[in-house]
Amino acid sequence: MGGGTPAGDRSEIALFKVKKKIPFQGENSILEFTSILVCPKKLVELRNYPPRLVQCNMFAKIADDVYDILEGRIWAGHNVLNFDCPRIREAFVEIGRNPPEPRGIIDSLALLTQRFGVRADDMELAEWAAYFGLCNQTHSSLDDIRMNFEVLKCCATVLFLKSNLPDKLIEYSEDCTNINKSSADWKTGENSNAEAQTNLFDMSTMRKEIPTDIVASEGTGDQERFLDLDEISIPSITATHVGNQRKKLQLFLRDRPLRLHCPGLEVHFGINFKFQDTAGRPKLNFVVNLNPSLCNVLQECDSAAHATSIDSGSIYEWNPVIIPIRFSSDPTARIHIPAKSSGTGDGYAAEIHKRETSGVTILRNPKAEELKDMVKPGTVLDAFLSLEPYDYMERAGIRLVPKKLVIH
Repeated sequence: MGGGTPAGDRSEIALFKVKKKIPFQGENSILEFTSILVCPKKLVELRNYPPRLVQCNMFAKIADDVYDILEGRIWAGHNVLNFDCPRIREAFVEIGRNPPEPRGIIDSLALLTQRFGVRADDMELAEWAAYFGLCNQTHSSLDDIRMNFEVLKCCATVLFLKSNLPDKLIEYSEDCTNINKSSADWKTGENSNAEAQTNLFDMSTMRKEIPTDIVASEGTGDQERFLDLDEISIPSITATHVGNQRKKLQLFLRDRPLRLHCPGLEVHFGINFKFQDTAGRPKLNFVVNLNPSLCNVLQECDSAAHATSIDSGSIYEWNPVIIPIRFSSDPTARIHIPAKSSGTGDGYAAEIHKRETSGVTILRNPKAEELKDMVKPGTVLDAFLSLEPYDYMERAGIRLVPKKLVIH
């Protein structure tokens, strides 16, 4: 696994990637580890460690090499805090060894989300590479790590220019780019010039800069864009890959994206602050009972998306969108109210309306506590839902994301 490094030489940055492949029935799961070491002064690759694959119960075979690469170094990667670091620790604990400890951690997903906001469609590495005009992702572990390294360098360069050039010049430079993105405010997530001068790789604050759940890809549309259940022909539902992402799926009804208007849903389980996202904020998820029409539509969506996911080569475990509840004959599904990646305060990527006897009052930005009190078991609401397939962190499935909720 490449040459070892002296025990005292811990100055390099270790960019690494862990994959845990879900097996077919009767097989053992496979763990893959890949890494490169980078000079922190010149930002050049010093050496690499190509992918090593072992059965998870045989991790001890490569544990010494993995420990030597990671122990006492700065760890870096895309979503490394939320996925790769826990997988490494789990692997060492399972063989009865103390896991390696980092000097610090740089999570490019956290950094990009905090400093750039939502500029890539789904915040995946390949989307950020496309944003910065880099080459297409090959889905080779070593190439992915090198692309991650290039994305980090681009990010650091832009932030350096932003903190040292006048605002007018930054605005002019942004107008001249040929990147097909909206010209978002460069100061997203920043409150002052002093904050812009903060060390962006301050390891004491990096753990707080983790993005929230997946953000809805579009703003709330008119009701006419959301189909009533009696308008939907089950055989016309399909799941198709869109864009440049191999794993990016979208559900369609014939030739239009499938979005649902679901009136009169009853809340089965309300919002529970026991569950939090990686930034420490409460997950605003709740469970609703499904009527037979909605249940049939979601079952067909689930089957279509699952089949397309398997055809694309995904090996991640599929989470069915319909949830059976113990001691209940009614099928249910979970609705996720995503937080905006603004980096400041409460904000949710959904319109929240409260229906009063006198009409409808729009609550533009209710606090989490308000939403918890509004969405309790037995509450009836109308939901305008986007169906968003996902495939990441060893899980795949369909997420029901509301563009608008009308609470009765």
